[in-house]
Amino acid sequence: MFNQSTQLAEHVQKYLEAFFTKKHRYLADLILLLIVMIWGSTFIVTKNTLEGVDAVTMLVYRFGFCVVALIPFVAGKGQQLKALGKQGLIVGFLLWLMYITQNIGMQYTSASQSSFISALAVVFVPVFSILIFKRWPGIVRLSATLISVFGLWFLTGGFHSLNKGDYLTLLSAIACALYILYAHRYLAPDCDIFAFLFIQMLTVALLCLVFSIATQRSFAIHSGQALTSIIYLAIIATLITLVLYSYVQKIATPMRVTLIFALEPVFASFFASAFGGESLSFIQGFGGFLIVMAMVISETPFHKIEFFKKWMRDGK
Repeated sequence: MFNQSTQLAEHVQKYLEAFFTKKHRYLADLILLLIVMIWGSTFIVTKNTLEGVDAVTMLVYRFGFCVVALIPFVAGKGQQLKALGKQGLIVGFLLWLMYITQNIGMQYTSASQSSFISALAVVFVPVFSILIFKRWPGIVRLSATLISVFGLWFLTGGFHSLNKGDYLTLLSAIACALYILYAHRYLAPDCDIFAFLFIQMLTVALLCLVFSIATQRSFAIHSGQALTSIIYLAIIATLITLVLYSYVQKIATPMRVTLIFALEPVFASFFASAFGGESLSFIQGFGGFLIVMAMVISETPFHKIEFFKKWMRDGK
């Protein structure tokens, strides 16, 4: 049975590598849009699931399921796992910090607000690019960062109104930005995606397990709905989407990815309204709009757009 699972995993990996080529980039955009929709749904799903399971324990199960599901894909890949060990541990720690702060923060803030604050990660990337890698991101990205700050102010009602959940979610966005930078740095073209993801998810599961035991958290799942939601979050919203996203990254331009990613908090607000009864005021909605715009501006290569190229030439 295990050998059959391993053979199936090899066929799946070969198919994905053959499919995600430049000639399929438009279909890849549709897949990315589906991924963003699924990730948008996770905010209200997580919020509702916290009623039936502890916030950190849920991550133990979520990433534990992923680790088990990935075993056939990494069987016999000891050399690749060893080569990616250090990098996988680093990005795995950042992934753990991102999820644990977001999940605990979700207990104190709304799903919609959590999604828009989490979206600030895209805007934080250029800031940390300066601080860590000494790469000047340019005036456009710095302007986008400033716009996002105003957006956060409108969304939360002013920084004095930020609650514990908002601060934790803000820390999650910072961890996510660092994760994006380091994952991009370590994800070489010939990197084995399944081995890299396996190390990350194993790291998250183990750190959450240690944290849960150390803080004496309950491992009980109090409803069948919570169990169903955890399986959805693990298999659909984590394992499958992260694998597909890793392959999409190889053929999609950063601009296309970011423009589609800007829809994630929009989808999150829609699902939170439809299935969670949440709503945003006009001012909060405007703040969310500014954050989405900051994401788009941050990653739009204005220097490659003909209108702006002409405008910059004429201005000289």
